[in-house]
Amino acid sequence: MPSAARRAAVALLFALLWALGGAVARAAPGAHAAAAAPAGRAKAVPVSPLRVVAVNAFRPISFADENGAAVGVVEDYFELVRRALDLPLRDVRVMSANDAEQALRDGEADIVIGIVQSEERTQNGVFTAPVYSTGAAIVTRHGAPAAPSFSDLKGKTLALREHHFAIPMLRQHWPQVALLESGVDSRSVLKAVASRRADAALVSIDASRVWLAQPEFASLVVSGFPADIQYEFAFQLQPGLAELVPRFNEAIAQITTEQRSTILERWLANSLRVKASRQGIPLATAMFGAVALSAILILAFALARMRRAHRAERERGFTGGR
Repeated sequence: MPSAARRAAVALLFALLWALGGAVARAAPGAHAAAAAPAGRAKAVPVSPLRVVAVNAFRPISFADENGAAVGVVEDYFELVRRALDLPLRDVRVMSANDAEQALRDGEADIVIGIVQSEERTQNGVFTAPVYSTGAAIVTRHGAPAAPSFSDLKGKTLALREHHFAIPMLRQHWPQVALLESGVDSRSVLKAVASRRADAALVSIDASRVWLAQPEFASLVVSGFPADIQYEFAFQLQPGLAELVPRFNEAIAQITTEQRSTILERWLANSLRVKASRQGIPLATAMFGAVALSAILILAFALARMRRAHRAERERGFTGGR
């Protein structure tokens, strides 16, 4: 378990991320950001054309555009990896997380992108290292008692997505919190709070920043940033493709900070452009905010990777390196 000081520091970082993101959401870019440069070319992987399923999570991380195509931060990362490994594609479909897992179980998909690893999902396929990380936010109604942590929700109802990866942990450590699985997306979860079917909602920081800027959720506010939960998006492969995981991880590790920054700036700009056109915010203000927020997101990802490495090193110490 991380120390209280470390958890507080991580929570403070996520709070800063959300606050700056909210300010940027009210600002706004207009110029088209440059596309990311391709990752370094690695030796081609000899596989049949792959059937890819992209999870329709939330903008700008992984979602379907107006034409139904899979786009977003995670999709850009996958394209870098695919080009580095010279992976052939058969098709790319967009589904909910639940439908994507079903397709993997039924053998109708080879790779799922934009998925968060959980113990339940590891039964369906093998995971690569995370490609993008973001923290969690507890959302409540305006005027409700503050709930900065799950301990503050004892005796109350917390809405979250169906089959959310945090459900086992929440039931084990906070059994006094009633869980309401509400839909397959963040909007459905937040609606449960807005309609008073739940006292609070658990969503990612990114989702809270996007949805709480919408008029339909004007009655909601972020109440806390629990450091216990981290949304770590990765690629999930069919068990039969497990031998490709080290190659994927190598390609992921080769994605440079500059490439990550370019991708994040691009999608932050795309996500905020519509808001800018509606609200008439100066371009320079928005672009500064997008760049600053992308830097914070990269820092958060780096801190998460350092925590995973520290945890793995500590576990090796407990087992004597076996």
